[in-house]
Amino acid sequence: ALLDQGGLPKFSKIGPALVVPGMTELLDRFERDVTDLEARLESQAATYEETVEAVEKLSAPVSYAWGVVGHLNGVRNSDELRE
Repeated sequence: ALLDQGGLPKFSKIGPALVVPGMTELLDRFERDVTDLEARLESQAATYEETVEAVEKLSAPVSYAWGVVGHLNGVRNSDELRE
């Protein structure tokens, strides 16, 4: 549910057990995508705007998921979630 980012977050389906695997998957994907972007940028001239826009798009899923986790921590805080 943490990886399903279409529409509003599905808070009722997201629990502490999903946070680490979900964030790990998103961060792994982000790292791969940034590596691919770096390779593309090395082979072509890119503007600052193009580069920043690409990085923002790549980081959006991580930011979205971390926002969901932060919200859950604020409203449904638990020892398990803080770990």
